[in-house]
Amino acid sequence: MIEFRFDSIEQFNSSLQVKKIMETDLPLINELGLKDWNDHPFNSDALLKYGRWTVNEDKSVIFKALGGGAFEIPEMYDLFLDGIRVRLECGGGGTPARISASRTDGRHEVTVSVNKTYIPSGLAHLESEILATAAQCFAVPSSGSLPAVTTVRFAKVLLG
Repeated sequence: MIEFRFDSIEQFNSSLQVKKIMETDLPLINELGLKDWNDHPFNSDALLKYGRWTVNEDKSVIFKALGGGAFEIPEMYDLFLDGIRVRLECGGGGTPARISASRTDGRHEVTVSVNKTYIPSGLAHLESEILATAAQCFAVPSSGSLPAVTTVRFAKVLLG
C-alpha cells in the first residue's frame, strides 16, 4: 500500500484548483472522451449546472469524479495527464471510498481508499508521479474551505 498525507496547506500543490465546468470546457471534455462511470456521455446541461473538476491552469492535469459509489460499484475518477487517462476506483464491495471525521481544531480529517489505479503501460515509468498527483487532486480544498487533513491510500496499481 502506498500512502500520501497532506496536513497543511504548505504541502499542497497550489496550481491545482476545483473549478466549475464552463461551456468553453465542453469541446475538451468531448476530445478527451470523458464519460461517466458507466461509460455514458455526461449530460452537457447537468455538467454546466453542477459540474466541477480539479485542474491546473493549462488543463494539462484534469481530475474528474465520474460517479458510482452505490452498492458494489466503486466511486470512479479519471485523471488526465497531458490528455492521457488514468482511472481510479475508490471503495466498493463494502469498503467505504472515504472516511471523514471532525477535529477539535475545526478541520476535517479525510481518508480516501483508492482500491485500484489503472495506469497505461506507456506511463509506467511515471507511476510515483501519477500517484502523487492523484493524491494531491483528492486533497484540493473547494474554494473558501479549509483544507482537510487528507490521507490517500493506494492499494493496487495495475499497468496496462
